[in-house]
Amino acid sequence: MVKETKVFENAEPVDAWDKNMQTLVQELLNSDQVDSSVKAIHQQMADSGETKSLLLAAANAWKLAGYGIFSGYFHEKLGLVYNQPENWFKAGKNFYEILYAINDSSIKYSMLTHAISAFEKAIMLDSSNLDAKAYKADLLLSYQMGPPMNSVLELKKILANNPNHENSLLIYAQALITIGSTDKAEQTLKHLTSVSRKPYYWQFLAEEIYVAQKRYTEALAAYQQHVSLLKDSISVKSANARIKQIEQEL
Repeated sequence: MVKETKVFENAEPVDAWDKNMQTLVQELLNSDQVDSSVKAIHQQMADSGETKSLLLAAANAWKLAGYGIFSGYFHEKLGLVYNQPENWFKAGKNFYEILYAINDSSIKYSMLTHAISAFEKAIMLDSSNLDAKAYKADLLLSYQMGPPMNSVLELKKILANNPNHENSLLIYAQALITIGSTDKAEQTLKHLTSVSRKPYYWQFLAEEIYVAQKRYTEALAAYQQHVSLLKDSISVKSANARIKQIEQEL
């Protein structure tokens, strides 16, 4: 889940999205920041048109190159042409995963609306996609796109169908913290850690429950212990930044 409290102002019009994406893609293609394989795929599209196989190749190539925003963009283009649920879901998930890293508020807001729209289309085409439902609820909650209780109720529906769905349990626990139901959040966390293959990964929820209860000393100690268990540098960086925030409360 991406925690965000910023209210977006002066967001770019949604109809400017495609033009902006094309401009950003072309700027990268004209630079030395992407390898020749990505450029070769775009040259093939220029020569042969945006066929299904080339659009998919572009989406995969941009993902491998570390540009999830453009992977999402090309999956979105596939969705617009072929309207398959997997393309809409991959578009939404790519946007969802990198929203936190986007600083420009106009681009961020447009990406947010496109992510939500992509998840909605994926759900319409495949109502069994619980991840799409959970991610959509997370975005609506994290970016204040409606009352928090709406996300809570949607997540409860998902968990009624699959009580062990990890993404939904994670987001549900965070939603409960947001609305101040820390006791229920603790219960949800216990269940999540009991069914998860990576229980240490969700431990930050326990720390956030402490923070919500203003038990800052316990939160700080728990976060410091948690950092030692994390494997990837992004999670470590995020946890250390949170530790600094909590230290200011002491």
